[in-house]
Amino acid sequence: MKIDGIGISSAYNNYGKSNINEDTSKTEIKSRNKYYGKEAWMVEKTKEKYDRLYNETKHMGVEERRKYIYKRYFDPSAPHYVQGMTDKERQNCWHFERDYEQHRLISNFCLYDPMFRGITVNGLVESEKQKLHNRNMINQQIQNILDKNNITIPQGQRLSFSIDPFNYIITVEGLEDEKTKNLIEAALNEGNNGRELFYHISQTLKADSPQKTEEIYEKYLLMREIKKYTGLNINELEVKNGKFITEDGRDLMDIYRNGVKNAKYVDDYHKGSVISFYGSLLNKYAQKGIDSVPDMILKIDWQDGRLIDKDVY
Repeated sequence: MKIDGIGISSAYNNYGKSNINEDTSKTEIKSRNKYYGKEAWMVEKTKEKYDRLYNETKHMGVEERRKYIYKRYFDPSAPHYVQGMTDKERQNCWHFERDYEQHRLISNFCLYDPMFRGITVNGLVESEKQKLHNRNMINQQIQNILDKNNITIPQGQRLSFSIDPFNYIITVEGLEDEKTKNLIEAALNEGNNGRELFYHISQTLKADSPQKTEEIYEKYLLMREIKKYTGLNINELEVKNGKFITEDGRDLMDIYRNGVKNAKYVDDYHKGSVISFYGSLLNKYAQKGIDSVPDMILKIDWQDGRLIDKDVY
């Protein structure tokens, strides 16, 4: 399996959050905050347009509606035929309206819609703007946590937050005052704040960051996968005869396999692929040693009300 396919990235994204206990009442840090940029505006305008077009035809039967939609784009004799469209615009808008008529769902925009002529979208620019928006929101969320707990950090004092990848516990470094350090850690580790901050750091690291190499990330995903289906930490297990073995002598692979097979939130079509992929990773680390690759402990600094990336100096 590839990292980009149903491999370690998408498999974790699809199934990795299924057994995490959400504690929204105590979770104030959000790794993803609502961002209204150019793409969101285009989705909104697209929905408005195709909602209006759907309302014109919703009283019709299925076949009548589909013929009506086809004529809108390809029958110049029809009274509702749209003039002045390019062939590419006609094809794309026809497919888009037809799909919307069937599924009533808008999650994207039709770039080749005439209403977007002359409008360009730079995905990289939009992505960076969204990252900056998230960073600004998280800065405020962390400061709100500190303020709510009456914690004051002296101006110019630089702290370092380290997050454990197994339990998402935040550890604070850089303070000699042990009492204040403990107060900050207790406040930040409420709810799922540690997990959300971990995700944020992971999403904003540079491609060449030593905190998240391909091997480190692979081990992290394996660790989370095994914990999710077995509750066990592979760092704490022994290897005997090329297999990870529990304290009571069970083969970790057997426990994991049964966990996935019995999981209701993993569709049967993918179960075999997921078991095969992570089973090969278990075998790989049983051979080379789980300690041969460091854990993905993510670090980020905090100073004067804002997070500062470790990779930027």
